[in-house]
Amino acid sequence: MNQNDDDLKQPDNHFFASSVATWMTTTDKRDLHEVLSAMEREGFDYNLFLVPGSHEAPYRIRQYAPQVEGAQWVGYFQPKRKRRS
Repeated sequence: MNQNDDDLKQPDNHFFASSVATWMTTTDKRDLHEVLSAMEREGFDYNLFLVPGSHEAPYRIRQYAPQVEGAQWVGYFQPKRKRRS
């Protein structure tokens, strides 16, 4: 494990994933793999952000993005199986 991996697991950072249908964060009981798997099951395209601060800290969401200073957009993901209309 390198230093960057340690940084991502610190409680002062969390991941925020959002689609048109749902949003989800990593927590002390839900890791990034679980978040990504859940978003894949939803079947909608989604964005992933690395957000400084605890997942319990309140913050605004605008246009599916966390409004937190220092939040970093990780990427846009398309699930392998798209949800059918």
